[in-house]
Amino acid sequence: LFRSEQQYQQIKALPSFPFSLLPVDCQLYVFSFLSEVEKCTAAMVCASWAKLMRTPRLWRVADFMRLGAFQSGMDGVLVSFREFERWKEWVHQYAYHLTSRSASLLVLRASFDLGDQKTRWTDFLLQFLEGIHCSELQELELNWTLTHLEPLDFYPSGSMAQICLDKTDQFNSFQTLFEKLTHSSPKLSKIKLPFDWSEQSVCLLTHFHQVHTVELNYFWVFKGVRPETMQGLTKSLPNLKILILQVLVPVKDLGVSYPLESKSLEYLDRKST
Repeated sequence: LFRSEQQYQQIKALPSFPFSLLPVDCQLYVFSFLSEVEKCTAAMVCASWAKLMRTPRLWRVADFMRLGAFQSGMDGVLVSFREFERWKEWVHQYAYHLTSRSASLLVLRASFDLGDQKTRWTDFLLQFLEGIHCSELQELELNWTLTHLEPLDFYPSGSMAQICLDKTDQFNSFQTLFEKLTHSSPKLSKIKLPFDWSEQSVCLLTHFHQVHTVELNYFWVFKGVRPETMQGLTKSLPNLKILILQVLVPVKDLGVSYPLESKSLEYLDRKST
């Protein structure tokens, strides 16, 4: 750490420890224990710290679930248009904050209705992933069926046909985003999300060969899962250890068994609905 005994004695005689003389990796390690707000505060101390705070590996978490209904534990909250716009502005500013620092993410948490054609959350997330480093991403929690804060006029009365179209938009957008992640984030090891159990979605999930924990919640009341599909999924994930499933079982299929095939699975929690 010190080049000579003389340098050590000189530093020892100083009234305070000269943090700037530490190797950069040591300084970054210390800064890694700060919260996001504390890092932003530290960046205002001096030019050298401001430069260090732009190091991508200091920004490991993107958590879009930190505000609003997420903290209250509610599934969704209708708010005034003004409050929704304020929250949406925070989301975009937070994304800019991380992309401007070329964040190198390990964790991504988000909940946006990807079928929302007005707010276009799918385009937002795709653009966000393009602006950061996510090759080391390990943990993904993505609720792509629900934006927890919505303006009061968001839910129009619609026919069943319109609802079906909206659901189709949701899982088509999800597949677009999920396919992007198969290329950009092959090291994903923990995944939690609603799942539509379509052939395409199952195929995309099997690309994550390093995944060890998977939690799949049911997507829609009319989307069930076939036993052979579930068996094929578990067989295709060589490192899977924990599997948590919430699946819809129609009354006519209550007697159907769901065989699983896995050499690595250690824990299974299956919640039928």
